[in-house]
Amino acid sequence: MKFQKTKERLPTFDEVAELSLDYVRKSEFITRLPRRLMSYFPLFDVNSIDVEIDLDVMKLEKVDVNNIKVVGIDTSIIPIAESVKGILYAVRGAAVVFDAGDDSYSIKVYGPTLVYYTPEVVKYLHRYVRLGLNSLFSSIYDTYIAKKILVTIYEFNILNELVNYGGYDILLIDGAIESPILRRHLYNELLGALHQNSVGIVGVSKRSRLIKKYFETMIYLKKFGVDGFVKVDRLNHISSTFVGYFNVKSGMPFRVDISSNTPSSYLNVIYSLPSNGFGYPSVLIEAHTVSKLKYRDVLGLYRVIMEMGGSIKSSITHRSAVIGPLEGGMHETF
Repeated sequence: MKFQKTKERLPTFDEVAELSLDYVRKSEFITRLPRRLMSYFPLFDVNSIDVEIDLDVMKLEKVDVNNIKVVGIDTSIIPIAESVKGILYAVRGAAVVFDAGDDSYSIKVYGPTLVYYTPEVVKYLHRYVRLGLNSLFSSIYDTYIAKKILVTIYEFNILNELVNYGGYDILLIDGAIESPILRRHLYNELLGALHQNSVGIVGVSKRSRLIKKYFETMIYLKKFGVDGFVKVDRLNHISSTFVGYFNVKSGMPFRVDISSNTPSSYLNVIYSLPSNGFGYPSVLIEAHTVSKLKYRDVLGLYRVIMEMGGSIKSSITHRSAVIGPLEGGMHETF
């Protein structure tokens, strides 16, 4: 006797969507819009969950930072022109040195630097990145990936320069220390230079998937009002990773990465630096402000392009050209 297999009916999209809405009830959300990353902190309501977990919490303490030199580093990148072969990007970095002894800031600006991201150029980036050449060629048409690649390489070169220059105790960056984009041996070389020059790198992330992954940890710290951090599973080979609060009353959680040559007590140093109401270091705010490219910078770069023999033609958005102007105000569409 032959048994006939009964083929399971494929649910329609509407059926799956309707099923998913069953989980909406009693769920708490934050707004999320295209091209906007929202903070997770409104989700961490201490009354939303009963937490009974045993954590090894590093409670933060204020320490004397007068003899410590900290450099805040940030980078911005924007696409400013496009051709049939690729996209032209402008990149600018900033290194802001905070001297706690006299409460002063000194600033070094890198760029703006023009990078024409084309098939001919990406081949030279292959020695930096873990991606295969085919993936690199594909990134020419994906501005999100291309920007990640270019910013990672740009910041890595700034870090290398500052580490080898010496004279600093902590290099403070916005984001994770180790990117999955760069080749691992480059980080090994950087770590060797950190050991040799007694410099530590600390990365502070304002938003990270880890904060959602360790949701109960964040609730625990907030429930007991602890300015502190908890070490999480090892994510990479050159740093240790923590999640927690610099100012638990503000409700804003952070992810912090500390290079493996640096003691976790450096969290106390970051905690003791001048900061905003959320505990985010002022030296990183300064670096972010200085590195941002402005419209007048772009206009100046257009002049540079034309002086080099390139031409710039004005255009309108493709969608507006095809179906009419829809952008702007309350009628903006995504």
